[in-house]
Amino acid sequence: MTNVLIIYDSKTGNTETMAKAIKKGADSINNIIVQMIKLGTPFPISMLNEVDAIILGSPTHYANVTVEMRNFLGAIKDLTESEKLKLKNKIGAVFGSYGWDGGWNLQKLEFELKDLGLIIEHPIVESVDAPNERVLMDCTNLGKNIAQKVLEQH
Repeated sequence: MTNVLIIYDSKTGNTETMAKAIKKGADSINNIIVQMIKLGTPFPISMLNEVDAIILGSPTHYANVTVEMRNFLGAIKDLTESEKLKLKNKIGAVFGSYGWDGGWNLQKLEFELKDLGLIIEHPIVESVDAPNERVLMDCTNLGKNIAQKVLEQH
């Protein structure tokens, strides 16, 4: 079995709604295990070594990712540098919601994942405020595409 991990933060529920749609899309592909974790929920960070794809989502907080996501990114960067985490060549993708500033936080997430050695799948899925039907369909398609890509690699 192959594994897809969705890690997200959500303050108003918009990003969580998007995460659920991504999970729905990935779950539609056979032989894929999809896990969804909201930051703040305890989990072993070493599980990142066991997954084939990592999808990160964050709302915008002052044109940046949330404090929780920044702390998480810092932790995985430190653990990658110390070779506790091996993320190179895993599939990565990003998504999130924002009210202002055009989703700059998503560009930051994409840069951070590239810097860690992940291969980024596009498109970045973003929502201005609450995700509408089109955004949720884009999220579902992103999950499905990532799951299919993971299967192709195995």
